[in-house]
Amino acid sequence: MCSTSSSRSTSGLQTGNDDVVYSFSYFNLRDSGPLVVEIPAGNQYGVILDAWQRPLEDVGRVGPDAGNGGRYLLVPPGYRGELPDSGYTVRRSATNNGMVFLRAVRKPGEPVEGTVARLARANLYPYAAHAAPPALRMRRMGMDDYDGLTPHGLDFFRLLAQRVGEEPGEERDRVMLGMLATLGIEPGEPFAPDARLSAILERAARTGRLMVANLEFNPRKTRAQMFKGTQWRAATGMSHYTQELGTRTEIDERAALFRFGFGMHKFLAPGYKPLVGKGAIYATTYRDGGGRFLEGSGTYRLHVPANVPVQEYWSVSAYDADTFSFVQADQRRPSLSSLKDLKQNADGSVDVYFGPRVVRGTMQAGKDKPPRRPTHTSGRLCSSPAAGLYPADALPGYAFSGGRIDNISIDLR
Repeated sequence: MCSTSSSRSTSGLQTGNDDVVYSFSYFNLRDSGPLVVEIPAGNQYGVILDAWQRPLEDVGRVGPDAGNGGRYLLVPPGYRGELPDSGYTVRRSATNNGMVFLRAVRKPGEPVEGTVARLARANLYPYAAHAAPPALRMRRMGMDDYDGLTPHGLDFFRLLAQRVGEEPGEERDRVMLGMLATLGIEPGEPFAPDARLSAILERAARTGRLMVANLEFNPRKTRAQMFKGTQWRAATGMSHYTQELGTRTEIDERAALFRFGFGMHKFLAPGYKPLVGKGAIYATTYRDGGGRFLEGSGTYRLHVPANVPVQEYWSVSAYDADTFSFVQADQRRPSLSSLKDLKQNADGSVDVYFGPRVVRGTMQAGKDKPPRRPTHTSGRLCSSPAAGLYPADALPGYAFSGGRIDNISIDLR
């Protein structure tokens, strides 16, 4: 089943963007066997992920099909049956569970329904049915039937127990699986903690949640600075999309990334050459120009210069720093972008404000009302035509200033 939604209507989505339409399709290769994923042609991009959120392959305009449409064949762990010699991009998965995640990018003024129609041309079905593929089943999802946030308390351990029971495990997992077995989490066994263990696990979940949040907000290893002299950082501290670095697994870096969001791409991995005119660049900050954490009670200004060199759009979003979903505000404008009807200055630049109170005569994205509730801001540059999208290339500067923010300047040169 493939569900689609503009994230404008879905608050239970980590670091979503209400300028695109998302499609999520979940699969279990243990049930389906080899699985065909059909990606339609057009202006969308996404990724096929395994259960660890490692990309099996980028798809759409950032993948092998290059936006022309294509068929991918996902092969289950340990599968030894026959496979086709041609007609598919074949990828073997180390896990049974996984997800196909697509974004349809809207053109300025394009209605949401047009992007939904494009995503509806995708399909998933068992390879065994390739001679007569079943029709796609798609439903629109909303706030009341989709929860994309990380679970709390015992729900976290229940989900973990479910996944341990469904996955074959890898060599790197043996020590951790041994420790989980002492908690009653092991394949083939029901997870039924008694009152004492339940209390311990509830406390552990709360503590772990805070520990991982700190890995994201304040990592021991300084996150790569996106733009010289600023607080803007890369969206991930991982060195490679495989989550492996030399002789070790990037445990802390992986935990921080997936506390913050989901859906790692190959093209987003540090060291990968930017996909000029196809991909996107993500930058995030939790701090103002003086190094202070952003607060829900503060009012901030982002100055966006005229003629930002992107083919499609730029966007900036404010998120709740606990859930990493959109802040809840009366304006229902968790993000502002060049796709929206923004008030421009005389020189074509735009001043965007974030805060609990409306600044008269401005374009403002809402933030939560409780005072001092932490928040963070994420910026997106979609399909830059520049020769490269990182600091070596000259792009106009941005500035965060005003209120309690002294000066967050983004110098992309």
